[in-house]
Amino acid sequence: MTPLLAIKNLRRAFYGLEVLRGVDMAVQAGGITGLIGPNGAGKTTLFNVVSGLVPPDAGSIRFDGREIAGRAPDVVSRAGLVRTFQVARGFPKLSVFQHLMLYGRDQPGESLWQAIVGSRAARERVHYPDVDLHLQ
Repeated sequence: MTPLLAIKNLRRAFYGLEVLRGVDMAVQAGGITGLIGPNGAGKTTLFNVVSGLVPPDAGSIRFDGREIAGRAPDVVSRAGLVRTFQVARGFPKLSVFQHLMLYGRDQPGESLWQAIVGSRAARERVHYPDVDLHLQ
């Protein structure tokens, strides 16, 4: 089966220091993949490169069959690959209700009404398969 996300020989260095050295990783559709490692191992750099915040020096990132390595973050997110950040910060001057009004318009099942009552599209996106870890 072709993975939803396939990373091959991904490389990224900063000022001569290799942070990502030939990362190979695959994530199957509907699976849960964990990425663990000590501080400084390159986990955040990997997420930044895959999501388009930082361009790779080399390698391939294929999402849903399309090459996305080096694409801008907005192009990557429009392709359907989005990320969250470690430090979640809301908007302190907005109410909880106003936060709910900030939704991803192009995401199925993501609207204020559907967030309140739920939707079939949102329920269909929730999967709890066995954990499938593909790290090398």
